[in-house]
Amino acid sequence: IVSSVKTAGWPSPGAAPRPEPMARRLLIPDVELSEDRLELPSGAAHKVRRVLRLTPGAELLLLNGRGDSARVRIREITSDAVRVDVLERSSERTTGDKPSVHLVQGLTKGGGKFDEIVKRATELGVASVTPALTERSVARPNDKKARARLERWRTIAAEASTQCGRSHLPTIHPLQPLEAVLRESSTKGTARIFLWEEESSQS
Repeated sequence: IVSSVKTAGWPSPGAAPRPEPMARRLLIPDVELSEDRLELPSGAAHKVRRVLRLTPGAELLLLNGRGDSARVRIREITSDAVRVDVLERSSERTTGDKPSVHLVQGLTKGGGKFDEIVKRATELGVASVTPALTERSVARPNDKKARARLERWRTIAAEASTQCGRSHLPTIHPLQPLEAVLRESSTKGTARIFLWEEESSQS
């Protein structure tokens, strides 16, 4: 279901916001976009000032990772704040009539491989990614390394979501044994599909 607040000269209700050419996407997780004027969180404000080096009048497409987006114009930039005016909003809510895909992936030996899996899965639209320890997993990080990897994967997912413009940020779950994942997913109405490189027929 898509709802939008329309401004003059813009698409009819139901259409997603269309930023001006070269407008930047900016992810601000879990921030409400319902107000007509917003002050960006400190991290996003720093990126606007120091990384993107934008100026008042520039437009952005803000995404909060929960299905809401807003096309905004920068009104004011100070040393400690960036304030914007909302030009148009869009809200995309899941209705339950479409299946969601949850990827459970055995932990790979090389960390870079799993980074790429998280990135590509995010771009393809999965709802969540769960790294799993299997019987033959070679990599078995301790708790400290597992937490560091989880934060890196969540950062990768956020960056990939911003790049591809998806409205919902995927959930990246902590590393856990495959047996635990399977127990948690054994709910009614859930189809579990196992991919095996040596499979020659369907059972």
